[in-house]
Amino acid sequence: MSLSALLQDLLPRASKVYALVLEKKRVKTLRAPAMESSQDRLISRSNDAEEIEELRKQRFAHAKTSNLTPFLPYGAKGIFQAAAIVHFAYGGFDNIATMAEETKNPSRDIPLGLLGSMSIITVIYCLMALALAMMQKYTDIDREAPYSLAFQSVGMKWAKYLVALGALKGMTTVLLVGALGQARYVTHIARAHMIPPWFALVHPKTGTPINATLLITISSACIAFFSSLDVLAGLLSVSTLFIFTMMPVALLARRYYVREITPRINLLKLVIFLLIILPPQWQLQHAED
Repeated sequence: MSLSALLQDLLPRASKVYALVLEKKRVKTLRAPAMESSQDRLISRSNDAEEIEELRKQRFAHAKTSNLTPFLPYGAKGIFQAAAIVHFAYGGFDNIATMAEETKNPSRDIPLGLLGSMSIITVIYCLMALALAMMQKYTDIDREAPYSLAFQSVGMKWAKYLVALGALKGMTTVLLVGALGQARYVTHIARAHMIPPWFALVHPKTGTPINATLLITISSACIAFFSSLDVLAGLLSVSTLFIFTMMPVALLARRYYVREITPRINLLKLVIFLLIILPPQWQLQHAED
């Protein structure tokens, strides 16, 4: 067997083992007290921010304004098709809302965290996209590894390793933050007795939902080990659009519809809002497919 064939055979297995190692690390971190684990995440995020800032400076140092012409090669249709994909990058900010019980002043801290994180992320994403578009013509940007190959095209081969390291660290942090919110979701569902209340148990010393964390970790490990990346990516796409559709629908139904006492004017408002919400969501799904 050749070396390349051996690597192709080992890499999928290594990725599954790495996923299990990440799950083990994640449960250890999430079992720690909230203050201690938040400090670890803050340090990790600070390192990621430093890497992003350094890469941004290097990209703008090799940027050319001439690469921005034509400015909108695919027109408005291209913008909406790209939005169907890009909006997944903003997923996860809702995890901040699940931490209300672990903040000193939820009415102040939660809105500040949501608005602050979304503002910072939006600015960073726009700067990264602008720098990439100015480094290469849009026709030369690689779809699989755009930043790595963009650096390589300007003679900065060392930067692609930094990009890979940042992506790996970012993926690990996303897993930690995602599990943090998922465990809180499970805790509240258990408190509502929709699943066994045993999952709502909070550790007396650390103050973390230990049983819910174990449930999420074991479930995630099984899915990561026995599923392919393509299936998981498709599942993420469908589930995210489903959640983004059902949440506003549920809020509208909660606001305008109450069984047996809803006036016709509120029922009409509900129908109008549903007609406004659902078609764009279907178009986003159709554009992505």
